[in-house]
Amino acid sequence: MKKFNWQLVMFVGIIAMLAGLCIGFLGLEKNQENLTFTGLTIIIAVCFSWWFWVMFVIKTMLRINDKTTTGILDIKTKLGELKTLIQDVTSKHKE
Repeated sequence: MKKFNWQLVMFVGIIAMLAGLCIGFLGLEKNQENLTFTGLTIIIAVCFSWWFWVMFVIKTMLRINDKTTTGILDIKTKLGELKTLIQDVTSKHKE
């Protein structure tokens, strides 16, 4: 399975935002409201989609963090059991 290229998506988003900014400034310079609103709409669409993307990434990171914490606690429990077992074996060996 091919890995998704997030750098390309970010690059396209930045280019789209810069294009929207240029279109908006062009509309202001030429006194054309349609161009200004088109540029602002492009910028708003990119910001809106990036906001949802960031929320998705944060949710994914929190889920990974929870799984990692659970795994570490399981390992800590197993190590405690192993330590108890080793102490039992060494104490019986000394007797």
